[in-house]
Amino acid sequence: TATINTLATAVAERRSTAKPQDLSNTLQALGSLRWYQPAVHGELVKGLLFSIGSSTQDATGQHFSNALFSCALSYHFDSNVDALAAWGSQQGLQQWTEQDLSNMLFAWAILAATAHGDTASMRALAQHLFKESSWRGSARFTVVNDMGKLYSAHLEAQHGGLPGGGLTDSKLLQLAKQATVEQQQGISQQLSHVADAVAVALHGHFEVQAAMVQGYHTLIVLHPSCPCGLAIAVTQRNRDFLYHPAGQLYGKTALRLKHIERGCDGLVQCDESELQGCSIEEQQVMLLQRIKQATKG
Repeated sequence: TATINTLATAVAERRSTAKPQDLSNTLQALGSLRWYQPAVHGELVKGLLFSIGSSTQDATGQHFSNALFSCALSYHFDSNVDALAAWGSQQGLQQWTEQDLSNMLFAWAILAATAHGDTASMRALAQHLFKESSWRGSARFTVVNDMGKLYSAHLEAQHGGLPGGGLTDSKLLQLAKQATVEQQQGISQQLSHVADAVAVALHGHFEVQAAMVQGYHTLIVLHPSCPCGLAIAVTQRNRDFLYHPAGQLYGKTALRLKHIERGCDGLVQCDESELQGCSIEEQQVMLLQRIKQATKG
């Protein structure tokens, strides 16, 4: 962590002379490393905003999407990110790749849902990106990862009442939803053995079943006061959290849980290590307490 902090701070300190690619790559690396320091991220975005105008249009798409995506993974949102969104909403997107578009829309969705990033500039950017993505359609979007991000962004647009409603190409929307399901296969397999532990812990109290909620695999606890059921989100430390600061949900995970929660009557969150490190009796006490909190009774 000390080494990452030193290197990132060094780039941030020379932001006024750094190239857009250097600033963008640094933000991208921090996102990949799951490392977040508000002051450093703020200075890097500020420097990128200052220098990005001098870059060629076909290069700035990647720089812009890398920066916004990295900020979203750690929920970083400030006036500079908002100004960056305003800049992006005014750009021609013809030379920007499908990966750029899907990354930016996914970043918008995370920030809008989790970090108070639902501003006029961010909404204008999202509308601009959805329009271009829908125009390109399923003939251009062929990568599963890109389409999965599009579907997550579409869900957020629908929930937040974004003018235009997200994707308008019905075939692309259907393929994007299917891509989300395909990406979840690993999570589905992990849930299969966790479901047994949850069911055993809650035996005699509630019924537990695997379900699909807004395209996401999850566990549902049936409860008399919750007709749509309670979702149980079982997280993993090495997959669902930032490494620094420890304990902060990763942006991708936060958006997934937010969408699952909206499709149910509540969300009960626990970490896989909690289940593995406890006896059945301890698991039961923990889960029943959290279910009681989620149902407020």
